[in-house]
Amino acid sequence: MAVDSTAKKNIFSIGLRGHGGYFLKHSSTLNPLKESYPWGFEADIAWQLTGEKAYAFCSCYPRVGLSVNYMNFDNGPVLGSAYYALAYVEPVFFVPRRFNLSFRIALVGVAFMDRPYNEDSNPNNLAYSTYVAFPLALGIGFNYRVNKYLNIRLGGNYNHISNGGIKNPNKGLNYPTAHLGVDYSITPFDLKSRGKMRRPPPEKKNRMELDIGNSLKNASAGDPAQYWILNTNLQYSRWLHRSTAIAVGTNFEMDNSRRVRILNSEDPSRSHLRLSFSVGHEFWLGKIQFGQHIGVYAFDQFPIDQIWYHRHELTFQILPYLYASFGLKAHNQVADYLDLKIGTNLNW
Repeated sequence: MAVDSTAKKNIFSIGLRGHGGYFLKHSSTLNPLKESYPWGFEADIAWQLTGEKAYAFCSCYPRVGLSVNYMNFDNGPVLGSAYYALAYVEPVFFVPRRFNLSFRIALVGVAFMDRPYNEDSNPNNLAYSTYVAFPLALGIGFNYRVNKYLNIRLGGNYNHISNGGIKNPNKGLNYPTAHLGVDYSITPFDLKSRGKMRRPPPEKKNRMELDIGNSLKNASAGDPAQYWILNTNLQYSRWLHRSTAIAVGTNFEMDNSRRVRILNSEDPSRSHLRLSFSVGHEFWLGKIQFGQHIGVYAFDQFPIDQIWYHRHELTFQILPYLYASFGLKAHNQVADYLDLKIGTNLNW
C-alpha cells in the first residue's frame, strides 16, 4: 500500500509525561526503599522515521529521541532525587490506527544524583555513592492519536540507575513506573501502512568477534582508589532471521579490585582472575547491534558474587572489521561494572 506524502520527511514531536512507581528492594540493606514511592516528570523530543529503510527494520515506524527526566525518590534525606537524560529508540506498531503500540529501549544516558552515600553525612544510602550515574530504561506505551497533531500516551517503564560499579556502595535503584502524558507533532501527519516488509538477510550469516574491554572500580565503600579491570571476549554469532542472532562466547577477566580484596582476606593466595562462558541474543540493525547475554563462571577462586551474571551491550560498527561497544555487567540487579570495548570481527 502506498504511503501518503507526509511520510517523505521525518516527523518531529515533543512530549511531556508524569511518572509514578515503586522500588524493587533487591537487597536487605536497602531499607530506605521500603516505604518510598518514586515519582517524577519526563520531557522528550523525538523524530518519527518514515523512510522505507527505517520501516524495513521492524515493519513499523521507529522513533528515535532524547528524554530529559526528573525523578524524586520520595526519601529526600537519604535517596534524594535524580536528574537525567536518555537517548532511546522506540519502534511504533499499528501506526495507521488511532490506537498503536510502542516499545522503548533506552540504554545510553547520564544522571546527576544529589544525595550520594557519605560515611558521615549519609551512611544509609547504599544504593549509589557518586553524583554521576548511568540510567537505563525499557518501556511500553499504549498510544491514542486524537488528531494529526496530538497523541495521548499511557504506559510503563522498568528503570535502573547505578554508577556501573565505579565506586561502592553501588546496590543500584530499580523501579517500575507507570506514566501518562501527551505528544505533540510540530507538523501534521497521516502515515499509511506499508504492510509487512521482509528485511533481506545479511550476505554473511556467521560472525566471529574478539574484543578487549577496560573499566575502573574501587574495592570497597569509602575507598577512593580506582582499580583497573581488563576483560577479553571471544564470541561466535549466527544470524537467524530478520534482525535476530544467537551468540555463544567465552570471557576472561582480570579484576584488580578483587585482587585487593583477596590480599586483605584470610587466604591471599587465591587468584583474582575469572573465566566464564556465555550465551545470548542479539539484534543486528545495520551498523548498530544490541545484545543481551547470560554467563556462568567456570573459574572463580573468590566467589563473592553469584555464579552467574548478565551483560547488556550496545555496539557500533566503525569499519567493516572494527567495532566499539559500551556494556554493563551485573549480578542479579546489582551492577558489577560498566566498560568500553574495542574489537574486530570476521564475517563468513
